[in-house]
Amino acid sequence: MKAGKLFVIIFCVLFSQISVMAQVTIYEHISYQGKSQLLQEGTYTMNQIQIGNDQLSSVKVDGCWKVTLYEHIAGQGRQLSFTANSTDLVKLNFNDITSTIKVEKNPDCRCG
Repeated sequence: MKAGKLFVIIFCVLFSQISVMAQVTIYEHISYQGKSQLLQEGTYTMNQIQIGNDQLSSVKVDGCWKVTLYEHIAGQGRQLSFTANSTDLVKLNFNDITSTIKVEKNPDCRCG
């Protein structure tokens, strides 16, 4: 086995152990301000979103994770997916409208 490939395998094993701890953090205001909530893998409805329904304005996404925001309950309405941080959902015309959130492993990630 080549050293580079071995490094990637070791890195992915170590990274996967770390990334299980935290995947996504959602914020009430832009620039990661206001109330926040850490989300693990799973689907969250408006009753489980602690910052409040239709209050999400920015999101941090850890490596190898994907978050999809849905406008309405049960994954209905418009949707927007991220595999990286987004500091301002206002600019993406998705501010204060999220009612369902899905956090999952990013299928395109090398370490996923």
